[in-house]
Amino acid sequence: MRNFILFFCFLLACSLQVCAQNYVSTTPSNRNVIIEEFTGRNCGYCPDGHRIANEIMANNPGRVWAINIHAGGYAPTSYPNFNTTDGTTIHNGFSIGGYPCGAVNRNGNTAIYRDQWANAANTQLAQAAEANIAGICIIDPITHIATINVEVYYTADAEGTTNKLTVAMLQNNILGSQSGMSSNPSQIINGQYNHMHIMRDVITTSAWGDEVSPITQGTLIQKEYEYQIPENIGTPNGVDVVIDDLEFLAWVSKTNYNIITACKLQVIFGTDEPVYPGITGCVQEHVVSCSNTENAIVSILNGGLDELTTMNFEIDINGETQTYTWNGSLPSYEGATITIPIEVSEAGTFATEISIVEANGVAIEPSAATVNTLDIEKSEWVDHEETTGTIKVRIWQDRFGPQTTWALYASDYSVLAEGGPYSNLPSNGIQLREKTVAINSDDCIKFTIYDSEGNGINNGHGEGHYELVDENENIIIEGDGVFEYEESSIFSITIPVGVNNYEKTVSIYPNPVNNTLNIKDAGKISSATIFDIYGRKALDINTVSNSIDVSSLANGIYILRVNIDGVSSDIKFIKE
Repeated sequence: MRNFILFFCFLLACSLQVCAQNYVSTTPSNRNVIIEEFTGRNCGYCPDGHRIANEIMANNPGRVWAINIHAGGYAPTSYPNFNTTDGTTIHNGFSIGGYPCGAVNRNGNTAIYRDQWANAANTQLAQAAEANIAGICIIDPITHIATINVEVYYTADAEGTTNKLTVAMLQNNILGSQSGMSSNPSQIINGQYNHMHIMRDVITTSAWGDEVSPITQGTLIQKEYEYQIPENIGTPNGVDVVIDDLEFLAWVSKTNYNIITACKLQVIFGTDEPVYPGITGCVQEHVVSCSNTENAIVSILNGGLDELTTMNFEIDINGETQTYTWNGSLPSYEGATITIPIEVSEAGTFATEISIVEANGVAIEPSAATVNTLDIEKSEWVDHEETTGTIKVRIWQDRFGPQTTWALYASDYSVLAEGGPYSNLPSNGIQLREKTVAINSDDCIKFTIYDSEGNGINNGHGEGHYELVDENENIIIEGDGVFEYEESSIFSITIPVGVNNYEKTVSIYPNPVNNTLNIKDAGKISSATIFDIYGRKALDINTVSNSIDVSSLANGIYILRVNIDGVSSDIKFIKE
């Protein structure tokens, strides 16, 4: 590891002997803010504090960070035990009148209640900081040793003769119990609370930080810490440490209190191996698919010293092994995302393992760094052929129409058409709601019907149901209305050649449209004209842009005729 540190320092042309900053700015700036929330899993009002802190961070990106410190009587030691020695030390350094409460830049030693945090944060953000702080955390994914370099630059003289520098490690995405979690629903996952910004450890010598000096204008302070990331933190009932879920914060304070400014350290993964590729995550691409191919979006990392130019992957899914070769350029210690196509021959959910087996011609042994898993979901779809490019969506609502909505989604999940909510009926029964929608040939489309109450449209208040039909009343999809919150079907429409020569390189949305018709890839179009259903010119388009104002058109069916490389294509749409 030490060789890697020297190599990295050489790359950055830095050493402690030359007083030149590598990360920190020398330009005066205002304070950044740390909100330390004293909380606990048995505290019913604490999730509301989490929500408030999250909103303050969202309103001030890159300027405010929250730390959830579990300590005190509402912080149990059952799993997941978030109590730490350093967290308890910090908690005990404040006068606390109830939970949740917090310290905003430790402006005094009395914690304040959650309704005061926003004003306190805004006050701190508006004040000039005597210093700037920045740094980097390099994690060896093999040994889990973190090398942390922090720099503090004083843009003005600070009070006294010394300040304190603190570096803390936080962990996100820990599932567990939490009283009162309904007041922060965004962090509820499958009935469990997703705990964020959890204080795991203070890396500096003391929970209150290490003394630094001098603290006069123009002074640059550089500190390096080498930290062994534990496998588990908490006694008893500790929580495993997942390095992908860690974040590192650093701040400089006047004493134990009064934080001058703070930062979030950049985290990169790296080793001193020549070739060390890794997979840091993978998810399925969020598209509507009418083929046997699903795409995995894979995050890759070059944790070695050599540039990566080629990698071979193996994909194990449903008992079969597929392969994929990536070629490109990924510099040392940088990451990227790539798309790996995966063939899926049947509908269902399949546990899928993606592994790097070779990089730059070197065989790669399987490890936690080079193997990742995801679930690939494949839905069934219906292929349907028709002639006009229009379909009808028919919804027979039950008595409670305001609970019912529906949408048609294109392959990229843009909304092609939607309907509802509808009005209530005077008594139990059904009423037909119908809408005509223009469909482009070979589009892959998802129809979803929603019920906000979670009991569908056929549950004793009328035998609600639905169907989608083509121009000849042939059923494309249908449903009996018995579902909970939603039900979906996927289909594609094929229009015979000569009926609609629409090029898939261009698409429009929404359809039907009220005022503005949007065009994807409009730059490919040299000219465009809108005709009514009888072939009469309805609108000349002098300059083709990403959107067309069609508000002047009367309601009805129209054709957008576009010219691409001398070839005309017609796209049908509905104005309503």
